[in-house]
This record gives sequence, C-alpha cells and structure tokens, in this order.
Amino acid sequence: MIRHIFFDLDGTLTDSAEGITRCLAYALDSLGGAPPPLPELQQYIGSPLSEIFATLLDTDDRDTLEKAIASYRERFDRVGYAENRVYGGIVELLDELRARGYALYVATAKRQRDATRVVEHFDLMERFAAVFGVEHDPERHDKAMLLERALGECGVEPGRAAMIGDRSADMLAARSAGLRGIGAGWGYGSLEELRESHASAIASSPQAILDHLPPL
Repeated sequence: MIRHIFFDLDGTLTDSAEGITRCLAYALDSLGGAPPPLPELQQYIGSPLSEIFATLLDTDDRDTLEKAIASYRERFDRVGYAENRVYGGIVELLDELRARGYALYVATAKRQRDATRVVEHFDLMERFAAVFGVEHDPERHDKAMLLERALGECGVEPGRAAMIGDRSADMLAARSAGLRGIGAGWGYGSLEELRESHASAIASSPQAILDHLPPL
C-alpha cells in the first residue's frame, strides 16, 4: 500500500516558469547570446542546467557552461526564486493527503538550498516530512539516484511510495527506483510525454490526484 508521496517542485507544486525562463535569458545575455522568447524556454524546465545551456549555447565547453550556470544562479538567488507561484489547489491537495494519512516529501532536481528556500518562501514546509534537493552532481542527471537517497534516509520501501511529477524525468526516475509514478498533467510536460514515460496514472488537476490516493 502506498503511504509515502514524493512531489516534484517546478511544474508540480509551483509554477516557476517566469523565474526560470528569465534567469535562463539573463544568463544567455550575459554571455553575449541572443535569448529566444521566454515562452520558448519553458520546454527546458525540469532539465539540468548544464544540459539546458549546452543545447542553447551549442557547446560542451565546461568553462562556458559554468559561467552560464553561475549567471543563472546569481539572478535566481537575487530575485528569480520569488518569480513563482503555488498552483491553485495544491495547498488543499497537500492538506487532504495528510488528513488521509500520507507522509509527504519534496524531491526536486533543484539544489538543496534552492528547494528549501522555495518551499519555505511559500510557507509549505510544515506540510512535508522532508525536502530533498540535489546534493551531488550525478543526481542532477539521474533523478532516480535522488529518489533512492531520499528513500534510504527516510527508511521508506520503494513499493510503499509514489512520485508525482510533470516531466518524463520524474516518471522514469520513479520507475527506476521502484516507486509508482503519477503524472501531474497541469505542469510543463505534455500528456504524450507522461504517457510515453509510463506514468501509472495522469491527473489533470491537483484535485484529481485524490482519485488515485484513497484514505489509508
């Protein structure tokens, strides 16, 4: 029986498109690039920064990528983290899941400090047993490693946990780590993406998540 729920952050709990795309554009501009329109940058949300900038800058030069990431983080730390909002219905979903007896966690490809800062900024911290962000570089490229660490630290068996996220990386990581994957259909990933990554279910709204997680 599922008793533990791990939530992705960007595109699942919060709509962070404005902050992320503005920070991407800022970093590209700082390196003399020509940023595409902000809506075009939304497709990259959820991917590691190194991969995003490698694509946008068409380079694998480590120094260039590190400069781009540093510029991104400079703006994110200053203002980008707050260019964000909690999706409608999320607070109610979290409260109902807790009332139903589930333990809730955040598992995100953001750095640990950034993940904690965002969750605290929106006064959501008390609703989660723990927040897990990236602490080691390999976790940026393999979210299953992040989930496996989180499961180990919490003493949770994979078969008793589910991952809710909006991108294929979330569903594939859940499957690899032995969790049930539930697609957040209101996020940045398409329904086709979620289906192709073998989501066990896809919810069209936060409220619809409750259809898949009955009271314990």
